[in-house]
Amino acid sequence: MKWVGWGAIVLLLILPAWRQWNAVQASEITVEWIRPQQQGIVIRPLPEAITSLAIVKHVPKGEPNPETETALKVFNDVLWADLKFSALFRLPSPSFFPLQTIRQPEDAKFEDFARPEINAEFITFGNLLASGNDVVLESWLYDVKTRQEISGQRFRFKLPQTRQAAHRIADAVVEKLSAGQSRGVARTRIAFETKRGRAKEIAIMDYDGFNVQLLTGNGSLNLSPAWSPDGRRIVFSSFLSGLPGIDSLEIATGARAAIYAQGSFNHMPAYAPDGNLIAFSSRSERGDIDVFVVDKNGRGRHNITHSPGADFSPTWGPTGRQMAFVSDRAGSPQIYIMDADGSNVRRVVSEEGQAVSPNWSPDGRFIVYAWRPPGRYSYDLFLFNIATSQIFQITSMGSFNENPNWSPDSRHITFESNRTGEAQIFIMNVDGANLRQITQSGVNSNPAWSGYPLQ
Repeated sequence: MKWVGWGAIVLLLILPAWRQWNAVQASEITVEWIRPQQQGIVIRPLPEAITSLAIVKHVPKGEPNPETETALKVFNDVLWADLKFSALFRLPSPSFFPLQTIRQPEDAKFEDFARPEINAEFITFGNLLASGNDVVLESWLYDVKTRQEISGQRFRFKLPQTRQAAHRIADAVVEKLSAGQSRGVARTRIAFETKRGRAKEIAIMDYDGFNVQLLTGNGSLNLSPAWSPDGRRIVFSSFLSGLPGIDSLEIATGARAAIYAQGSFNHMPAYAPDGNLIAFSSRSERGDIDVFVVDKNGRGRHNITHSPGADFSPTWGPTGRQMAFVSDRAGSPQIYIMDADGSNVRRVVSEEGQAVSPNWSPDGRFIVYAWRPPGRYSYDLFLFNIATSQIFQITSMGSFNENPNWSPDSRHITFESNRTGEAQIFIMNVDGANLRQITQSGVNSNPAWSGYPLQ
């Protein structure tokens, strides 16, 4: 959230207009092993050079038809985009691939993919057949050098679930080949604020901007969404009762519950890593804004900061033993770290200007935040290295780049930016590369990336 002083809250209101796709639950896709995974195949740790993966387009099984061609176009485009965004692989250009069709392992000439112009270590390929609304997909992942199968699966699903099937394949490839660095983010989701008329509602979407689902529709101001660690709930601040309180909403059922509504200001909630506690900003008995903690049901409220001025935007470290937050105790908003009980407070960013909206990476190594230098109007995003105290700049657009939030594998960041006009949601690699705008119209802000989906 931009710093504007606590006499007012900047409320950016949003209206989405994206392509809608039917939401797909993972359980709706039937997965079968084509044959049992071979034992003794060890996926080596990532080499010093980035892993080279040849993505051969999946092809029709049998005679092609319009449904099959449509599904294949979607599937191949999504699979390529997911694996490219993973930032784990070098993807050789398909223009160098041999011309023969690979429908199944018997068709693959692995030596062709070991040629210098391709130099692939792994290859993925398969086939798809759609009949009406029913789709059957077969997909394999092979080691090019050993010619051993790493995985092979058959998927059965409905035509509108093609994107979700591609996401599942991409995540499986990432998990197999990343040496434990990631389980893949293709099936993760992003929550955000979206304008509907004069209201601000909470919505969620797939990580790539598809399958938008509105979670609230009460015509009030619903702000600062945050995911529960298990991905089942969103906690957020709402003005539905008149004054801002902390509410939660169950994704599957839409059931809404008030977590904490006492006082005149409750905002910016954040779940602890174990899901049992929620930190948020609230007005203290002194009248200042402090960081408070309650249990997941709203009980046991206790104050963990006690400085004059405003303490806000809490974000938990991955162990749950520390927390970062923003405070203006030094005269302007700056980022601090403290133990979860409020002790051992230290300032982590020594530059002047305004440092706001911190978010602690799931792997514990970095805090990403927005900083506005003295004398400038815009914010850019920076990384603070916990171990070394080094700071790295990752955006430089001369615009507002704010409210960053980590992917569960700590390899990507989502944030809001007005670089294209109104505020929109973007995603990028942690180094600022591979930037994508994933909302296109309306005004969209304050994204929150979910954890890995439940298996």
